[in-house]
Order: sequence, then C-alpha cells, then structure tokens
Amino acid sequence: MPNEYQYSVLRFVPDVVREESLNVGVLVRGPDSESFDFKLAPRTSRLRALSDRVDKSLVRNFETQLLRARSSREPIGRLGLPSDDAFFALARREFNGNLQFSQPRGIVGENLADVVAHLFSIYVHDAPAPQSPDIAPARARQRLVSIFRRHKLIGPAKVQPDYIVKGQHASWAFDLGYKNHNLNVIRSIAFSGGSEEKNLSRALLYKGMCEEVRAEHHDLEGIAVVDLPAAGKSAPGIEDAEAIMRDANIRVVKATQVDTFLSEVAADLQLV
Repeated sequence: MPNEYQYSVLRFVPDVVREESLNVGVLVRGPDSESFDFKLAPRTSRLRALSDRVDKSLVRNFETQLLRARSSREPIGRLGLPSDDAFFALARREFNGNLQFSQPRGIVGENLADVVAHLFSIYVHDAPAPQSPDIAPARARQRLVSIFRRHKLIGPAKVQPDYIVKGQHASWAFDLGYKNHNLNVIRSIAFSGGSEEKNLSRALLYKGMCEEVRAEHHDLEGIAVVDLPAAGKSAPGIEDAEAIMRDANIRVVKATQVDTFLSEVAADLQLV
C-alpha cells in the first residue's frame, strides 16, 4: 500500500553570494516518524567539479552523521534525528551556508528504499549533460543574465540562471527560468546579418527545444529574447524566423524591449 514520505534535497553552494548550487543528495523521512534514509553523490562524482576554494568536507562530515543516526539512532546535535517531525525545519535554519536543505516536499511511494532511489535519480544522478544548442554567442547570454541580476530578479524564489528542464527525451538548458503559475523559460537568440538559413535554423532549434519540454510540462511558457544586428545591417529571414517561434507559442521579445519585459517578470513574481 502506498505511503506518504517527506523529503528534502541537499544542495552544495560553492559561492553563497552568487546563489548557485549543486544537488548532492536526498534525505527522506518515513511515514512512521521512526525511519529515514538518504543517498549522497559519491565523492568522485559531483563534488570533484566544485570549486577548490570551499570546504567539500562539509558534505562528507554530514554523511558520517547521517550514517550514525541511521545505524545507532545517534542525534545530529540539536537537530535531533532525521525521522523527527521538526528535523527539516531545524536543518533549513541551521544549514544556511555552503550546505543547504531545500524546502521539504511530500511524495507517495511503496517503500522507503524505492522512494530514495527515485528521488536521487531525479535530482542528483549524473545524467547526460543538458542539451544547449548554440543559438546565441556566450556574451549575449551573459549580458541577458547580467541584466536580470542588476534588476535583482535572480535569487531564491525568483528567476534562476542556467535553468535545466527535463524534456521528453533529454534535459535542456535555458539561459533563465522561473516557476509561478506556469513554467517560464528564457533563451537569448542572436540573429546575424549573415545567412537566412542560419537565422531560420536558430528559430527552429528553439522551437524544437520548447516543444520537447512542453511534451513533459504542458504549462511551459517559452520566451525568446532576440538580439538583432547593429543598425544598418540586415538580418535575412528574421521575419520568418520570428513567425516560426510565434506559431509555436513562443513569445518574442526584442532586446530593445527588455526593460518592459523585466517589469512584467517582476510583476509576475509579485516583486512590485
């Protein structure tokens, strides 16, 4: 018979100021307030990719505490045992530096071991690298993210950079993304003064990305922030390229209109 479980994702934050994080494990409480289980990424996996400037032993030390709590019911300091009702709330307050807990959530499953394995495969497992077609130069993507950051739209419960979403057949990386009523994904697209074929191909690529993700997330709202060539230079096929995206229910925002778009995002996040 299915049971209800509570879980939290453990995140390692190499640079707290930049608010970037990497999922390194999951911790799950059983329905009986007695059992819990966890799984952390191997030290040779995700942790080796983190900055050398931070103390990676935090994760391993916490893993040791979890092992003791599971094997001998030894409390983790003043937090108590992970099976305690108040553990996740206390842990979120205590772990607010390089190691953090996500907001606890509920899940229904047949048994604790299967739930842990399932959550680990979703949030932590080293899956193939997300697909990210080259439809804009790196500087255009960086400029877009910087604009959002300057307007204080990036952070917890706000817009997230390097937003990865699972599609029907692969995971896809967007420049930015956020979730409120809908799943909103944003990519910068640069239309060049070169060939019509290249401009149409970039529009078709982004259309394909959004359709692939929309197959799994029906509430997807795709946004394309379009960079145009410098004044006086033409962009062959740009009208057809924009039509391709609009026909696929992708909103097209000109780079010159980005201030208006930022205001709409802030209102969408109820920051104004």
